[in-house]
Amino acid sequence: VAVPCFNQSEYLKDALDSLDAQTVAPVEVIVIDDGSDLTEAVIIRGLCELSRARYVRITNRKLPGARNTALMLTKTKWFAKLDADEWYEDTYIQKMLYTAEMNAADVVVPGLQEHGPTRNGTYMPGYDRPLEDVTLEVMWGFNRTFYASLFRTQLLREVGGYNPLMVYGFEDYDLAIDLMKRGAKYVPCN
Repeated sequence: VAVPCFNQSEYLKDALDSLDAQTVAPVEVIVIDDGSDLTEAVIIRGLCELSRARYVRITNRKLPGARNTALMLTKTKWFAKLDADEWYEDTYIQKMLYTAEMNAADVVVPGLQEHGPTRNGTYMPGYDRPLEDVTLEVMWGFNRTFYASLFRTQLLREVGGYNPLMVYGFEDYDLAIDLMKRGAKYVPCN
C-alpha cells in the first residue's frame, strides 16, 4: 500500500491505523513523504515507526510522482494506494485480494464512502452503471473508477505508472484510460 503524504501528519495516524487494523495485513506499507516541512517530516517518520510502515522521503514531486516512487520500490504483486487523509475499512485488503485472485483481474474497483460536510455519499463501482458497461468510450466522458482501486503491479509498470504531468488532479482518470487502452480486466468489488 502506497501512502503519499505532504504535510498531512494530522491525518496520517488514522490512515496507518486503518492499515494496522486490516483483517489481512498488507505485505508492505510505503509512506512517501513528498517533501514535507522538516517539522512535519519528523512527525511522519515517527508515525511510520509506530506502525511498521516504511518511510521514504523525496523532494516534492506531487501526487503522481510520490505514487510512482512507491510503485518503483514495491516488491508486491498487487499495488494499492491510500492518501494520507483517508482510510480503509478493516476488510478492504481481504476483499480486494480475494476478488482479484478469484477473477483473474488486473484492476479491482471498490465502492466508495465519502465523509465530511461537503463530501458525504456512497458510490458503487462504475457510479451510475455496472462496471462491465464502462468502456473506454464511456470513460472519455466521465471518470467512473475510484482512486482506491487495487492494481496488478506489473501492469502499472508496463503503462509507465502515473503521468507525472498530472499534478493538478485527474491522475487516476488518466491512468484508468491508459489501462483500458491496454485491455486491463476491471472487476468490481462490493
